[in-house]
Amino acid sequence: MAPAAAAEAARQSAEEQKRVFVSEHAALRTSVRMLPAERSLADLWATSLLHPPAGAVLALDFDQTITLVRGDGGGVRRKTLRGGEAAREALFAMAAAGVRMVVVTAQTPSIATVENMAKEMVELGIAELFDV
Repeated sequence: MAPAAAAEAARQSAEEQKRVFVSEHAALRTSVRMLPAERSLADLWATSLLHPPAGAVLALDFDQTITLVRGDGGGVRRKTLRGGEAAREALFAMAAAGVRMVVVTAQTPSIATVENMAKEMVELGIAELFDV
């Protein structure tokens, strides 16, 4: 196949894949919400936003949504799971109910970023929820 023809075939294939994806997902209910600073993922799970959970996808920002960084009074900054144990239980309940969860971040895309995030997920006790 000539290079121009191969390029055109690849473009058409990509267009078809996009069309199929859009047609499969166009009817899904979507919304964007900001989690207020004083709330946690346990509060989110208690609402009707993710119900019914089957087919729900929850995209979470890592820094300050999943995690919470605070000073300990002695000048040392500590990273914890935002919402503590209640949030951890809510995340596990979401996963058990069929909510698909993904993490997004504004951090620089690199191997080091992924490795650091995976390490932090292990430390927070939520790594298995995100296939880490």
